[in-house]
Amino acid sequence: MHAGEWVKEDLSGCTTLASLVLQPLLEGRKGLLSGILRELLSVERIRGYAKTRQHF
Repeated sequence: MHAGEWVKEDLSGCTTLASLVLQPLLEGRKGLLSGILRELLSVERIRGYAKTRQHF
């Protein structure tokens, strides 16, 4: 086994562990971010709607 193979093997183990640990955190963050974005978009939509109403 070459040193490069060992490093590759070790890194894949770390990535798997990291993904197992980070996945739930990312999912939670993603949910939080999408919630915030949804709020912002709905506010923007309302503002845009109000602006278009003023033009008519």
